[in-house]
Amino acid sequence: MLRQKWPGIVLILLGIILLIHQLDIVDFSRADIFSYGFIILGILLLIKGAGNKERKGILGGAFFLSLGVFWSLMRNGILVQDDHFGFATLFFALAVANFVYFIVGKNKGANFIWGIVFALVGGIILLRYYHYYYYWDIYDEIIMYWPLILILIGVMLIIRGYKKPAKV
Repeated sequence: MLRQKWPGIVLILLGIILLIHQLDIVDFSRADIFSYGFIILGILLLIKGAGNKERKGILGGAFFLSLGVFWSLMRNGILVQDDHFGFATLFFALAVANFVYFIVGKNKGANFIWGIVFALVGGIILLRYYHYYYYWDIYDEIIMYWPLILILIGVMLIIRGYKKPAKV
């Protein structure tokens, strides 16, 4: 039933946003329309995901919602408007989406690990933006901290072990 209403809801919301812009109630730029459109799309996907047993839509909804919020904060001057910073927000949105899906969705350890990986990549890009870190130093850090990969795999295996019922 909701599947048949989905395109209609999206078109109504898009029409409302464009009508508000056409009537000069709020002056939206293309970037604003993308930001707010991503927020609306994320909310709709989260609602859809919460309504089904498989939680399909949670990962995408959390991604689009967080990306839209990050971009809106950048457009309004709360976060820095820069290409490196915008690229970092993409990775942070992926991290948020994976953490949300890990908590609310299927509780897969892989989502937790991917959330950490995306957060680290976004953090490295931000550190580079603020001139605290340079890309060629990454090799030295990988050589130093590679055992963290083993720790993360171990955490994933423990989480997976708690999810499976004990065999009797």
